[in-house]
Parts: sequence; structure tokens; C-alpha cells
Amino acid sequence: MKRVLIRKIIHASSGLIPFLMDILGREVMVVLLALISILFAFSEKLRLEGKTLPLITWLTIICLRKEEENRFAIAPLCLALAIIILIIFLPSEAKIIIPAFAISDPLAELVGIKGKIMNPINRQKTLEGSIIFFLSFFLVLAMLNVNVGYAILISLLATVTEARPIIDDNLSTPIVACLALKFLPAL
Repeated sequence: MKRVLIRKIIHASSGLIPFLMDILGREVMVVLLALISILFAFSEKLRLEGKTLPLITWLTIICLRKEEENRFAIAPLCLALAIIILIIFLPSEAKIIIPAFAISDPLAELVGIKGKIMNPINRQKTLEGSIIFFLSFFLVLAMLNVNVGYAILISLLATVTEARPIIDDNLSTPIVACLALKFLPAL
């Protein structure tokens, strides 16, 4: 549980990116995320070769899921890539969706670990985790002044995408939610 908690705290910290983007600027944030991603990828290559990159490899090992121990941990890169894409192409929507995902995804896993009812969309996830994901995503959107009707639809779409991701939920869910926030009001 300690491993999951540390991993989720790091994941939740991505919710600070929109605030850092306001301070540092979009371009600087994209460059920083790209550099961190390259450093992480290099660290993962070294880890799989039995070598280490001080601090980064140590932190990665602490956060690894069991199934990631002998393979490249792709989830952090997927999240970074999603955030970079959103900052570049949908910066206004990113300021809303990134914090919503940064809160909802870790909460869903923490609750889902204790969940008992398997999600019919994806038997590897629990219904309790998906319900918490939906509710927290909706609450963050509502607190950030998204129209309640749109917030419900976007949260539902994000929940389904998170439960049944394309590639990795860290990549697909924020992008799908941002696209929904951008284009739903236009319909």
C-alpha cells in the first residue's frame, strides 16, 4: 500500500502543472516536461539493464507496480505526453482537465484497491473505483465553473475512457476529456 500511496502522490502532483504553466509559461512547461520525460526514459533503460540513475531509478523502483518490475514503466511517460499535448493544443481546457485527472485517477485506484464489485466495462477495475473517479472528476469540474450538464457528460466520458483505455488511461483519459470540454459546448 505504501508503494501505491507514493505513486499516487506523485501522480496527484501533476495537478500543479496548470499553476506552474501560469508562472513559467507554456513553452517552458513543455520543455521541462519533455526533459523530465527523456530523463525518465533514460533511467528506465538503465534500470532494465541493471544500472541506475541516482534518485530517479530509486524513486521509480519504489513506485513500480508488480507487473512493471521487469518491463519499461510506460504510465509516467503516457501522462507526461498527454499533458504536453494538452498544453500545446488545448491550453485553456488543460487547466481544468489536468487537475481533475490528477485528483480522480489516484483516488480511483486507492478506493478501487479495497473495492469488491468488478466493473462490467473492465474486470480489472472495480465499480467503487470508477464511481469515485466519476464523482471526484465531476466535483473538480464543477468547482472550476464548468456547466453542470457538461461536467456530468465529460465526467462520464472520462470515467468510461479511464475504465476502458486506449493504450494507457494516463494518455487517453485526459485527452478525451479535454476534447469533450472543447467540443461539447459547440454541439
